[in-house]
Amino acid sequence: MTDTSLHYTPFRSCVAERIFWITLLLVTLSFSIKAQIYSSVEDVPNPKELGTGFVSDASGLLTSVAMDSLNHLLSELNRKTGVETAIVLIPDFGADEDDFQFATDLFRHWGIGKHKSDNGLLLFVATNR
Repeated sequence: MTDTSLHYTPFRSCVAERIFWITLLLVTLSFSIKAQIYSSVEDVPNPKELGTGFVSDASGLLTSVAMDSLNHLLSELNRKTGVETAIVLIPDFGADEDDFQFATDLFRHWGIGKHKSDNGLLLFVATNR
């Protein structure tokens, strides 16, 4: 007879746990924002081009301390694993745009990850979608 009950398994990595909690925070905060609608991926502020790190918060959800913490975490993740990550929080984008397609277009436009390594990650949150 096999045991089919669910067991708690701790995260194998501190980085994975931090990303989980950050994601949960972002999703939770995403339900209370009103602001600009982005009509194309070219309009979304690119933090790499602006020299501000890995996080683009056009929705204004994050404090400067949270931004600094996320940028530090993502910088360490990149340094230790080579994974290139971007976190994007925008209020909304064009009503005719498909969610997945907009995120994919943004991922490609910004060039997240190395082409042959498949090591890019985009956490995309449209808060008013």
